[in-house]
Amino acid sequence: SQGLLLFVLRDRMKAINLNLWRWHIMIEYRKFSEFPRGTLYDILQDAYSYDPRNKELWDDNWHESDDFFYDNPDIADKYGLVTCIDGYPIGFVTWDPRNSPEYVEIGHNGIRSAYKRKGYGHAQLQEAIRRISSYDGLKKDRILKDPL
Repeated sequence: SQGLLLFVLRDRMKAINLNLWRWHIMIEYRKFSEFPRGTLYDILQDAYSYDPRNKELWDDNWHESDDFFYDNPDIADKYGLVTCIDGYPIGFVTWDPRNSPEYVEIGHNGIRSAYKRKGYGHAQLQEAIRRISSYDGLKKDRILKDPL
């Protein structure tokens, strides 16, 4: 069933990317190292601002994640990407490949509130899956996402 879910998800993302292309919106995927420390944290607190309890529950984790990726730019740039429109960071996604080829786990995947429900999150996830799918020997139906 995970393989079927991934197939349906990829099909839906193709349609969304086609719509973004029709609207002539240029999305670019850039490296974390191109942005200042705090960018990841800022996106996460905005992405989850729909419920103030998220910040109460996850604030420490968001700071730790931001610190980890900016303290380890080689890891951030290899296992994550920042989604931008006109150079402005609207979202990001990270993944953990340590269990590859058995599976790769998607970590944080956030889009700023003003850009939600417009297909950017799906496009961002599709780009991450495209990059992850290129790993040698990866069992393609084993890309997992942690809840939140």
